[in-house]
Amino acid sequence: MVIFALAKTQYYTPEIPDYRMIIMQKDFLVPYREDKESFVEELKYAVEMFCAPNCFEPNISDNAIDDIAKTLETRGSVSFEIGEDPNTEKPLLLVSFSPQFKKDAEPGMIAIQLWDMGYHASDRDRMIDEFGLTKEQADAVCKVLQHFEDREDAGF
Repeated sequence: MVIFALAKTQYYTPEIPDYRMIIMQKDFLVPYREDKESFVEELKYAVEMFCAPNCFEPNISDNAIDDIAKTLETRGSVSFEIGEDPNTEKPLLLVSFSPQFKKDAEPGMIAIQLWDMGYHASDRDRMIDEFGLTKEQADAVCKVLQHFEDREDAGF
């Protein structure tokens, strides 16, 4: 069974809300290793249903799924999102990976990476869910992110 979360993003079309489909490392790798054939079939179906509201049928190959599994060995999660090909203006499936933070990572270092990825202090719960941060780590990271936001608002 493919376990994933949906996170609201920008709108691909004004009429249809767009989401990212996020699969955590353990939720991908454990079933992939236990029964690869069934997992690949279920993942392809989940991605197809994820893309259906945008009238877009993705073609995700077995090799692409194998590459995702290899990359997830050192990452926290994989995200699927609908994007637009800048050359053809047709929809395409974007795949991105979140970092995997060490348990003793410095909050400032985590905050810098998350800030570069577009996270803000208000994304505390999302950081806990997506990156497995403890509540204490998330609170410390949010303090740093809030400092970044305050500086940005002040024009620095």
